[in-house]
Amino acid sequence: MDQVLDQSLGGDRFGAVLFVSFAFVALCLAAFGIYGVMSFAVAQRTHEIGLRMALGAGQGQVLGLIMKEGLILGLIGLLIGLAASYGIGRLMRGMW
Repeated sequence: MDQVLDQSLGGDRFGAVLFVSFAFVALCLAAFGIYGVMSFAVAQRTHEIGLRMALGAGQGQVLGLIMKEGLILGLIGLLIGLAASYGIGRLMRGMW
């Protein structure tokens, strides 16, 4: 009976492992993308950051400025992603 149960659930398990693998790869790609965008933004503003620190801004203030900018970009991306996933979900629900 255990063999029959394993055989009947084999396809479902494979599908679940496949979806989890794709989700993990997508999460890694998103993390690397965010890192790349933030790294580029900081590299573009190196002179501005140096000037701010020369005029008396502390490391915490500069770090807070960069983190705030990254958080705003992340929230905008999150809102766009949620709206797109909602729309695609509605579209896919109509296909069934």
